Amino acid sequence: MLAAALALAAISVSAPQLMASRTLQLEKPSEDLLNSPEGRHVGTLLRGAKVEELQRDGKWVKVRMEGWIWGPSLEGYEEPSPAGSGDEASGNEDAEATSKRGERNRRETINVNLDEIRELISGDFGRFYGILRDEDLNQVQVRFRVKNVGRDVLERRQMRVQHEILGLLEGEIEFTSVRVETNRPDGSGEVGVELAESFVDVIRRVAGEDLETWRAESRFSSDSGESWN
Repeated sequence: MLAAALALAAISVSAPQLMASRTLQLEKPSEDLLNSPEGRHVGTLLRGAKVEELQRDGKWVKVRMEGWIWGPSLEGYEEPSPAGSGDEASGNEDAEATSKRGERNRRETINVNLDEIRELISGDFGRFYGILRDEDLNQVQVRFRVKNVGRDVLERRQMRVQHEILGLLEGEIEFTSVRVETNRPDGSGEVGVELAESFVDVIRRVAGEDLETWRAESRFSSDSGESWN
């Protein structure tokens, strides 16, 4: 009986804790959403996103959130039939929908050569987290996680990833710069804390090889873009 009680107590201590439902808000500029603790990357939340806490496992928090996604990005999505009412109210609704769609498309997932990009990053540079195009900045942003590689290796990887991305996407989509977002070079921190940005002409000129020129003509942040050097 005592052994059974101790075993039951051990299970209750190590098992994930079920939490009373409450709403939390993201304070960092961005955070990765995974399908399990240390699991596969399934999305990115931006500052101000609200989530409902369901469960905890150590420092990991299982959450539920409600949101909208652009339908044509979904497999199996079918375009709805036009409403056809044609009155002023319908026109206002269409204008509002167009405005919201434009806001949403300012940061759009890149699907061109996505499988090749994912395999390239995961095979040679780190764990691929995603790639986006920011319309306002006219910029491609690629995210991946590194292990403990050190500052020099991280910067060389950032430079080479920019060069590879330019080779894969130039002529396919419009962009004038590439941003690489990773965690810290010692393997700690969240993806998005270390940033490296370079214009296309710089990336093309250094060709993934001239590290000193790339350093001199790019800009960097180690605090998620709060400050740059």
